[in-house]
Amino acid sequence: MQEAHDTAGTQSEAPLGRRRSWLPAAALAIIAIAGVIAGAIIFTMDDGAPGAPPTSSNNGAGAPTLTDQEAIDRYLELERLVIRAYRDVDLSLLPLIYAPDSPTRELVNRELNDLRDDSAKLVLRRQTEAIEVVSRSRDEIILRQEVVVSARLRPVGDVKVRARYHDQRRVLRVIIRYAEPGGWLIYRIIGIDSEPLDR
Repeated sequence: MQEAHDTAGTQSEAPLGRRRSWLPAAALAIIAIAGVIAGAIIFTMDDGAPGAPPTSSNNGAGAPTLTDQEAIDRYLELERLVIRAYRDVDLSLLPLIYAPDSPTRELVNRELNDLRDDSAKLVLRRQTEAIEVVSRSRDEIILRQEVVVSARLRPVGDVKVRARYHDQRRVLRVIIRYAEPGGWLIYRIIGIDSEPLDR
């Protein structure tokens, strides 16, 4: 069992031959997003823009009540948007994914800026093997996810990029919180355990 640590959900190692490690070892991750590690997600709203908060059966003030399955579905929607952010190196998606005070958001923001500086993008794949809600309060839901994560670094333009990758089976603790106006968003993703896979 490894020591728990914050993770961005990516798991690639730093490019070879580079002095600067733009994917910190502490992240080892996604992420998908913890997809992980995939495809883009479009949240439907009146103007058709991505990132609309989920509809709720609770029209009153405060956080809308989600069933366990609704909470899982919401997180997996956000995870697919994480994949899109890494694939497109799109920092503008982060407010649609992460709570404003999210430490994971800060980590992903740094990684995306490093990708942009390196003229590279990260193509993530995530395959969830198990996911469940383990606890909840009025405005916070905690999930446990077991996911197989793979990532490939791709150049943007003619830049040559070399990197090592290890596909991993990861166990993540995911915290989503309700925040206006975005709805249920990722607050934190914590890596609990990881296992390299021979692929």
